[in-house]
Amino acid sequence: LKSPPHTARVPVLMELFPDARFVHIVRDPRVVFPSTVNLWKTMAKTHGLQRPEWPGLEEKVLREFRVIYDRLEEARPLFKPGRFHELRYEDLIKNPVGELEKVYAGLELSGFEAVRPRIEEYQRQNASYETNKYEMPAEQRAKVEEHWGEVIRRYGY
Repeated sequence: LKSPPHTARVPVLMELFPDARFVHIVRDPRVVFPSTVNLWKTMAKTHGLQRPEWPGLEEKVLREFRVIYDRLEEARPLFKPGRFHELRYEDLIKNPVGELEKVYAGLELSGFEAVRPRIEEYQRQNASYETNKYEMPAEQRAKVEEHWGEVIRRYGY
């Protein structure tokens, strides 16, 4: 399930699903920030019952991102071998087949060759897909780098 808040719930998920395997896809925080702010604004416009206002939204996003990554770091020692694999989104986009093959290997899953043709077909069908592009003002970028600098450095961004 693609749900970043679940990254902060790893111990509970491990308790509920003791045989679970986890894939953590990390993305450049300087892209995550404007995307997340946009997501919250879009959800409020689409699903809200009032005229949306966003006081403190940027601070909320900055704070919650750190909570998620702090909880993941606390949970790392709990992962048994073959139960956690981490990859960068940018690497996945550049080489989906190769990165998914690494995921299968990292999670000690068999059967990759059986799904390879479907992955390659999916890749061909979606070759023209482009993610949203966001421009971040220098002041906002500096704020993200200040609050999320540890994560930026940890993952080589």
